[in-house]
Amino acid sequence: MYSDQQMDSYTKHSGSPRGYRRKSKSSGSSRPQKLNRIFTVVSAVLGGILLLVVAFVAGRNSAGSALQAPVDGSPSASAQPLPAQAAATESTREAIELALRHYKQGSIPEAIEVLTLHTAQGHPSVQMLLARIEGDRGNAVEATNWISPDLTRGSRQYDMLLLKAELLAASGGHQAAFVEYEQAAQLAPLEARVFLSWGQALRDYGRTREAMQRLEQASLRTRNASEDIVVQSRILLARTELENADSLKTEAAPLLAAQPADPLWQLAMASVALRENDTETAADLLRGAKTRLPAALYSELVTDPAFAPHLHDPAMRGLLQ
Repeated sequence: MYSDQQMDSYTKHSGSPRGYRRKSKSSGSSRPQKLNRIFTVVSAVLGGILLLVVAFVAGRNSAGSALQAPVDGSPSASAQPLPAQAAATESTREAIELALRHYKQGSIPEAIEVLTLHTAQGHPSVQMLLARIEGDRGNAVEATNWISPDLTRGSRQYDMLLLKAELLAASGGHQAAFVEYEQAAQLAPLEARVFLSWGQALRDYGRTREAMQRLEQASLRTRNASEDIVVQSRILLARTELENADSLKTEAAPLLAAQPADPLWQLAMASVALRENDTETAADLLRGAKTRLPAALYSELVTDPAFAPHLHDPAMRGLLQ
């Protein structure tokens, strides 16, 4: 996602997003306000508990250091070798960092080689990273093979279920993917990205009405401006697949004529124009959105399936990347 600082630059110059299915958070959000208050109270309580724990542990460590100071030149505890398990964990972390550097530099075989040398440690991050790399390479079968049943157990197991669902959907196994999405949503019922990804997979499979339900659920779970804008853009683009083009144009007209125009509606109506083979209008709308949105955010929004058929259209050069 994107930082709130990036989104501040968008909201300061464009105002709040307009014309969506739900109101902006500052003017009567449909998200229950009680939930925010609960999060605030819980965070405060946990913060207080954490401070007490830190103080207690610090006191014990201080006392322990005084009682266990080295005698007669014996080495300090910090100089003692790490236990075998701790050393293995540290080695795995270093391997993950090295693999990530290789991956970012485009040295994919080297990244895979580094990670496979550490798979015996059973570290879930190693297997998760291998799955992501294989998925990015288009090797969905190899990617899902790295997601063992052990990885779908634990406090963050929904991460692995979500990754598996996305890989299955990308390889055409939508029905199996929907089962994984259902399980991920049960384990993480407040995670917007679970419902957003689920909705996008349903759109890709042609079940757009059901997708809208999942996207609306995601919109109720966003935690910051960047998440909210991505979800609202997906909702608008899904609406263009369901609703009459003329009624959408009527709704969009005042938002596009405003100064400044709403960039999310510009993206939505660009997809309508492309569906009508009006590439000139689509290009103008995309240029407008591109100038209004942070570059990284714009790049993510135009990865929507609505624009996929036009990626190689010469008239769209530089506008759908």
